[in-house]
Amino acid sequence: MSVNEVRAALENVADFLENYSVLANCHMVHYFSHEYHKTVLTDEMKLSLDCIHKPGDIPLFLMKQASFKSDFQFSNVKTLTKNYLENFLSGIRNNSFLSLSKIFQVESLERAFEFNPVGDKKSYEIQHVCNILLSKWKREDLDSVLDIGSGKGLLGQTLSAISGWRVVGLDVMNLNETENTTREKYVKRVIPKNIDVPQKAGSFRHQSCYITEDMDLQEILKSKNPRNESKTGVTGLHTCGNLASTSLKLFSSNPFLTHVCSVACCYHLLEEKFASNPFASGPIVPQDRNRKILTSSFGFPLSQFLENKKFSVGRNARMMASQSVHRLTKEECSDTIFYRAILEVMLCEKAGWLKEEDPHSHFKVGRVKKVSNFFDYARRASSRIPDVKVTEEDCELYMKRFSNDKTNFFKFYYLRNCLAPVVETVILLDRLLFLLEQDITASIVQVFDPAMSPRCFAILGKK
Repeated sequence: MSVNEVRAALENVADFLENYSVLANCHMVHYFSHEYHKTVLTDEMKLSLDCIHKPGDIPLFLMKQASFKSDFQFSNVKTLTKNYLENFLSGIRNNSFLSLSKIFQVESLERAFEFNPVGDKKSYEIQHVCNILLSKWKREDLDSVLDIGSGKGLLGQTLSAISGWRVVGLDVMNLNETENTTREKYVKRVIPKNIDVPQKAGSFRHQSCYITEDMDLQEILKSKNPRNESKTGVTGLHTCGNLASTSLKLFSSNPFLTHVCSVACCYHLLEEKFASNPFASGPIVPQDRNRKILTSSFGFPLSQFLENKKFSVGRNARMMASQSVHRLTKEECSDTIFYRAILEVMLCEKAGWLKEEDPHSHFKVGRVKKVSNFFDYARRASSRIPDVKVTEEDCELYMKRFSNDKTNFFKFYYLRNCLAPVVETVILLDRLLFLLEQDITASIVQVFDPAMSPRCFAILGKK
């Protein structure tokens, strides 16, 4: 794809997302306290949702795993409302990786290496990344690879064993002897005993450091691989938040780094340049785009195109982008989401004074697992709020007050989460365009089954 084609696609996706920025940046905690059904949804969308019998069908419609015909009765009014929802979901498909197949490539990559079958998710990811690196880089005369955000070093150790490359893992955490032993055992478990050993023995070395976009990577490489004089690749498996952006900046600014393969995650941890308060929880639209910038390092946007537009996504939308629309079609939502929204109203009415300084925030109660009913949930969650006590009678009254809204609550939840692919697409296209703007050959390739590993796209670059 040319830089102009990617820029045009990004502009369309960004414009579509801006139209639904309020919906994307809602926080489900505030569904009742901020009256989202009245204040966020248009009348047409409300009518459309009224025609849906089961909330969980909405992502099925998006993924075309169910037909609108099975859920709508075709009176004139309902046909119009059906078209409104259908157009909304069609817009999501057309402005996300669900349809942009020219950019988001699903390649049949050669199996450069046959691993022993191991069923866990991490092994699945490591094996697929190793295969894409071998298939893409094995003819490129690489000598060294930097594994940014290497964690316990499982990817780096495995890659060095099967490729002969000298891998240096960079991570803020230190590795102890126990982790070194665990890593060596893991590699022996996944690599068949009868494989051909690379002619050139690889190595894995770990460097504990805080990773910044202006760090001296060449000095680190020299200290770990004194003989390193060849091309160096950069990789990262599910690098969190700003770290994925930092790895791309390091790749672009260091001439000796010639290849990159970046698989990112945790979009909610990105630091945005033009976002409003990243810790606000209400339905925020980035408005103060000329605010004073308090930090010099940002993870979004990277491209000059979105930088010039002062484009922002918003923290709640980025948090939502970490949800898997593929899993939404297969998993039922927990009632604790519904309970949490009711609890917010209860806490506001019982202890509203605790929120006076920041009316857009919400009470922090953390996760509450394995609850039997709303009272069980509210009792355990409210125990973390000082000076607040809830009774079983209170809970019965609040449940009675909101029980009839449960279906609409989950319809809103599914509708909003359908925007997740659009948010992820904006972030990934921004990173792709960042490389293309600097005349770096780059592409986006799906490396995982999204049902197995939702953050499934890798950004590949070659100078």
